[in-house]
Amino acid sequence: MKLRLLFIVLILAGLGCNKKEIPTKTTLEMLNSHTWYVQSFSQDGHNIGLPCLLDNYFIFSKDGTGYYDEGVAKCNSVDSQRYNYNYSLSADSKTLFISNVGPLLSHFDTSEQLDTVNKNLYWNIVKINDVYLEVTFKTGDSTHSHNYDFLFVND
Repeated sequence: MKLRLLFIVLILAGLGCNKKEIPTKTTLEMLNSHTWYVQSFSQDGHNIGLPCLLDNYFIFSKDGTGYYDEGVAKCNSVDSQRYNYNYSLSADSKTLFISNVGPLLSHFDTSEQLDTVNKNLYWNIVKINDVYLEVTFKTGDSTHSHNYDFLFVND
């Protein structure tokens, strides 16, 4: 009986050791591995559900470049279809720095997170996984400001 019990314990211990660890993707790997479509966009907690925004998407390539595409339904017919940019992450992977976004900035006020002179944008990453990317940023100054939230879903 003791031998049988020992045998069962050894088998169970052996099965527990064969668990495969699933590698965790970094923020950069998750950004690079998907096309990120706008699912929702809000200003100061109010959903801005413009249909023309909901087919727009971002691509973040492995080489630090990317583009924003207006999708089929443009909000303004004179807007370009695609805007190219460069991007990088902060050392702690909590801030996404997007440079040379130019015309995209015309949709927002000036702020500490929008550098309209150099055409740069700073997004705070709230959540990222293989399904969702959620970012926030603030525009304005101490007397007039707005908080923006973007939720993206992958392809």
